Amino acid sequence: MGNFATNAGKAAALYAAVFIFMMFALSALVIYGRNVHRIGIGDGGNAAMARLIRVHGNYVEQLPATFALLILLPLLGASATLVHAVGGLVLVGRIAHAIGLSGNSGRSIGRLAGMILTYTGLLVGAGALITLAL
Repeated sequence: MGNFATNAGKAAALYAAVFIFMMFALSALVIYGRNVHRIGIGDGGNAAMARLIRVHGNYVEQLPATFALLILLPLLGASATLVHAVGGLVLVGRIAHAIGLSGNSGRSIGRLAGMILTYTGLLVGAGALITLAL
């Protein structure tokens, strides 16, 4: 197993920090929306509040797999380039998806691009894990 304090490990830590900051930003938007709309729990039937909650929820749904990749890739000896490719794809994908979903609850290019980039990053990372593990 590799040493996590390598360039790949440092890249993974950087992406993890950015993902966490973005999670807090999206969470803050939900809190702000709750205060503005005076909604304590749920969405209160408010479409704008429902969208804020889904933007945050959809973002967070992808974090467990992303963090697993960011931890395991450097531990198995992945290059920093691979970690940047996986982390970068997922990060840009999550940003695009959040922007797309924030704009409207229907179809949007941001949501489509976001999912394609996110899933590409996750699949590349998972494939790399299999390769590194064999």
